Amino acid sequence: MVRRSVTQFMPILAALSVYAVANVLLLLTALQLLDRLLLSAGVALVVVAVSSRVFHRVKHRRVSPEQVSGGEGDSLTPTARQ
Repeated sequence: MVRRSVTQFMPILAALSVYAVANVLLLLTALQLLDRLLLSAGVALVVVAVSSRVFHRVKHRRVSPEQVSGGEGDSLTPTARQ
Protein backbone atom coordinates (compact mmCIF):
# COMPACT_ATOMS: atom_id res chain seq x y z
CA MET A 1 0.00 0.00 0.00
CA VAL A 2 1.40 3.34 -1.04
CA ARG A 3 1.19 6.08 1.54
CA ARG A 4 0.96 9.61 0.19
CA SER A 5 1.57 12.73 2.18
CA VAL A 6 -0.93 15.56 2.45
CA THR A 7 1.51 18.01 0.88
CA GLN A 8 1.34 16.02 -2.32
CA PHE A 9 -2.33 16.98 -2.73
CA MET A 10 -1.93 20.67 -1.80
CA PRO A 11 -1.79 22.00 -5.40
CA ILE A 12 -4.92 20.05 -6.29
CA LEU A 13 -6.74 21.26 -3.17
CA ALA A 14 -5.70 24.85 -3.88
CA ALA A 15 -6.95 24.60 -7.47
CA LEU A 16 -10.25 23.11 -6.30
CA SER A 17 -10.62 25.88 -3.72
CA VAL A 18 -10.06 28.59 -6.35
CA TYR A 19 -12.52 26.83 -8.64
CA ALA A 20 -15.14 26.64 -5.86
CA VAL A 21 -14.72 30.33 -4.96
CA ALA A 22 -15.01 31.31 -8.64
CA ASN A 23 -18.18 29.26 -8.98
CA VAL A 24 -19.70 30.87 -5.89
CA LEU A 25 -18.89 34.35 -7.22
CA LEU A 26 -20.40 33.49 -10.61
CA LEU A 27 -23.49 32.14 -8.90
CA LEU A 28 -23.87 35.31 -6.83
CA THR A 29 -23.46 37.45 -9.95
CA ALA A 30 -26.05 35.37 -11.79
CA LEU A 31 -28.44 35.68 -8.85
CA GLN A 32 -27.99 39.46 -8.80
CA LEU A 33 -28.70 39.64 -12.52
CA LEU A 34 -31.72 37.39 -12.08
CA ASP A 35 -32.93 39.60 -9.23
CA ARG A 36 -32.66 42.71 -11.40
CA LEU A 37 -34.36 40.94 -14.29
CA LEU A 38 -37.24 39.81 -12.08
CA LEU A 39 -37.54 43.30 -10.60
CA SER A 40 -37.69 44.83 -14.09
CA ALA A 41 -40.24 42.24 -15.18
CA GLY A 42 -42.33 42.95 -12.08
CA VAL A 43 -42.27 46.69 -12.71
CA ALA A 44 -43.23 46.13 -16.35
CA LEU A 45 -46.07 43.84 -15.28
CA VAL A 46 -47.41 46.46 -12.87
CA VAL A 47 -47.22 49.17 -15.55
CA VAL A 48 -49.07 46.98 -18.05
CA ALA A 49 -51.73 46.04 -15.49
CA VAL A 50 -52.35 49.63 -14.42
CA SER A 51 -52.43 50.99 -17.97
CA SER A 52 -54.76 48.17 -19.03
CA ARG A 53 -57.09 48.95 -16.15
CA VAL A 54 -57.07 52.67 -16.98
CA PHE A 55 -57.70 51.95 -20.66
CA HIS A 56 -60.56 49.60 -19.78
CA ARG A 57 -62.07 52.20 -17.45
CA VAL A 58 -61.81 54.99 -20.05
CA LYS A 59 -63.20 52.74 -22.77
CA HIS A 60 -66.28 51.76 -20.76
CA ARG A 61 -67.03 55.00 -18.94
CA ARG A 62 -70.56 56.29 -19.11
CA VAL A 63 -71.18 59.44 -21.10
CA SER A 64 -73.80 61.92 -20.00
CA PRO A 65 -76.44 63.15 -22.51
CA GLU A 66 -75.00 66.67 -22.37
CA GLN A 67 -71.66 65.40 -23.59
CA VAL A 68 -73.26 63.42 -26.42
CA SER A 69 -75.39 66.36 -27.63
CA GLY A 70 -72.50 68.81 -27.49
CA GLY A 71 -73.67 70.63 -24.41
CA GLU A 72 -71.57 72.57 -21.97
CA GLY A 73 -68.55 70.83 -20.60
CA ASP A 74 -67.96 68.84 -23.77
CA SER A 75 -64.35 69.30 -24.70
CA LEU A 76 -64.33 66.65 -27.43
CA THR A 77 -66.65 68.28 -29.98
CA PRO A 78 -66.44 71.97 -30.79
CA THR A 79 -69.68 73.90 -30.56
CA ALA A 80 -70.46 76.73 -32.94
CA ARG A 81 -72.20 79.48 -31.04
CA GLN A 82 -73.27 82.65 -32.81
